[in-house]
Order: sequence, then structure tokens, then C-alpha cells
Amino acid sequence: ESSFSLTIEPVPANDDFADAQEITGSLPRTLFGSNRHGSRQPEEPAHAGDPGGASVWYSWTAAGSGTATISTCTFFPSSLTLAVYTGSGLAHLTEVGSRVGGTGSCLSEVQFDAEAGTRYYVAVDGPGGIETSFNLELGLEEAATNDSFTSPEDLGSEPWAYFQGSN
Repeated sequence: ESSFSLTIEPVPANDDFADAQEITGSLPRTLFGSNRHGSRQPEEPAHAGDPGGASVWYSWTAAGSGTATISTCTFFPSSLTLAVYTGSGLAHLTEVGSRVGGTGSCLSEVQFDAEAGTRYYVAVDGPGGIETSFNLELGLEEAATNDSFTSPEDLGSEPWAYFQGSN
């Protein structure tokens, strides 16, 4: 007589682009994730040039403009591929930035200029289909309000007073 055990594990809820997990709330933000049992969809781009095969998806709409930083840290020394896109569908994505992490646990990081109101899609994949758990970290350093030639700060009629602490 033989016995066996069967365990059925579901695919991640954010396995498909259409089911990307929305990132909301104040930043910086850290989310726990896993690409275990993730899959590659038809028309899915090769993230950072790597075909991967175990991707999961996130979406984030920037509340402000500035420099966004998205990174992954794994719980085991394995590399992850991280890619950020804009676009309306899987076949119409424009890459904003990507990186295949190296050895170690926190090496996949992408920085890009985020624009307020723009929705970004983030793919986390394992090179060669590696599956692992990870932390996805998202931060935004908002641009200064006077960080543009077209919207300078008004120093008033006596600019030297501004530098003397009078304004």
C-alpha cells in the first residue's frame, strides 16, 4: 500500500497584467510579495531583456512629480528582474526603466522621473524563471515647487531680504 500527499498552490492574484496589484497610500511604502507560481503571458515583454517566466504585476499612480525609486529585496540570495512601464495594455507598454539584479539580496532598483497622475506598471520576475519571496519598496522624492525655469519662486521687491531671513 502506498500513500502520497497532494498540495495545490494557487497562482499569485497579480500574476496577470490585467490583475496588477494596486499600490496605494502614502510613500515610502513596502509590500511583501512572491512570484512563486507566477507565469509569463503572451505578448509580455522580456523585462530588462530577460525572458524570465515567473512574473507578477503591480500598478501605481503617482500623486506628485519627482524621482521615484522602486526596489526589491529577496529573503534568499537570489536575483530578481524589475521593470517599470507606462501604457494601456500588455502589448502597448513603454519601458520607463528596468534592471536585472546581481548577486545579493537588495540589488534590483529602478529610478525614474515620475509625473503626477501617470499610472506606472511594475513587473517583478525571476531571471530564468527563478521564484522567490521579496519586499517591493516604493518611494518618491517630490520635485521642489520652484524646480523649473517656467515656475520660479517670487522673491518679492527686495530679493536680498529673502536671504537675510526676512521673508
